[in-house]
Amino acid sequence: MAGSSRKMDRPDGAPPLRRPWRLFHPLCGSSIWNWVRLLTASGGFDMQCLHQIANISTCSIFHSHDRARYWALYGQRLRRLNLKSPVFIIGHWRSGTTMIHNLLAQDPALAYPTLWHAILPKTSVSAWYMRPLIERMMPEHRPMDNMATHIRTPYEEEAGMANLSTLSFWHAFFFPENATRYFERGVMFDGLGRRDIEKWKRIYVNFLKMVSLGSEDRRLVLKNPANTARIPTLLEMFPDARFIFVYRNPYVVYPSTVWLHRAMIRAFSLQGQHIRGIEERAFAFYRRLLDRYFATRHLVPEGRLVEIRFEDLEADPIGRMRAAYDALGLEGFEAARPGMQQYADSVSHHRKNGYKLDLGTIEQVRKEWATTIDRWGYDVPVEVAQIRGDSFGQSEFVSEGHGRAAGRMTA
Repeated sequence: MAGSSRKMDRPDGAPPLRRPWRLFHPLCGSSIWNWVRLLTASGGFDMQCLHQIANISTCSIFHSHDRARYWALYGQRLRRLNLKSPVFIIGHWRSGTTMIHNLLAQDPALAYPTLWHAILPKTSVSAWYMRPLIERMMPEHRPMDNMATHIRTPYEEEAGMANLSTLSFWHAFFFPENATRYFERGVMFDGLGRRDIEKWKRIYVNFLKMVSLGSEDRRLVLKNPANTARIPTLLEMFPDARFIFVYRNPYVVYPSTVWLHRAMIRAFSLQGQHIRGIEERAFAFYRRLLDRYFATRHLVPEGRLVEIRFEDLEADPIGRMRAAYDALGLEGFEAARPGMQQYADSVSHHRKNGYKLDLGTIEQVRKEWATTIDRWGYDVPVEVAQIRGDSFGQSEFVSEGHGRAAGRMTA
């Protein structure tokens, strides 16, 4: 587990972005044993990230007594807790899963993981005294899209699983040199034995039970793009689960996905800001994830899966959610409707990231993702097709929330 000094690898030649929150890292809630296993398998870390390594190590040791107290106080209650079959929100990253999660979170009959659960998945109940400190450390906005965030914000459980297991896609952001390996093992479960999968299932269920403490009578709604490839495993665990699959124009998903990876790596990588190969991985991960979904969605019983086009959701969020409730046999829409409407109104004027793709990049997206483009009948959006510059195969990112000059993305 030797440290290494790695060059900040920026193919666009721009200086690395400053990390505004140097004390906070999503792995600060990891158990010491999980943290050691991750470091051992990571292939080393950048010496410039040594302060983060030390911080995570210190936090993982410090939380040990909280974990023991947590199991002493709640272990028996957790073992007796029977989870209701969740509602799983799936779909590729940057396809609109967060919007659906936030809408469903307005339903008083549903419960959900929060950022607090993800940060301290083993001690979020017993470590209540740390909340004021962590709230002060937290950034006010997500690094990838400038959306406001809070410690009680609905959050994807994959972030919590990164602290509990070595099988989480979030590890690709922390150890980008091994991003493909974390995708193959943590998302696709490729190369895993039955014992490994059973261990993941046990950790996952325990985490969901912890989230459910205090709301045992409510069904969980879980947003996790990685679950798009795990339908067979999830059905083994929850045969009566519901699934909401959301899809979006691939010509928008591609640059947004690349920007997600760049932003998360800049903020949280422990191996320097290595971003070479992100574009190729984005193409490959998308194909593999969606191919797995199309190959396994037939396993979901009739009336348990609904597919939503993001553009339709954005145009009529209340109507789309009403239709989803009806299709999945979920009750309580009218009780949830006022909160959903209030949320929809609150984000209706949010300025989304903008992307400009040149002809070469558009042609590559078309070639790489022709299957979904043809299946869903998408064309190149006018706002994306406005070509800027004369560099073949490059796309320009325009963040309305952060201003221009976020650099180019080699395609």
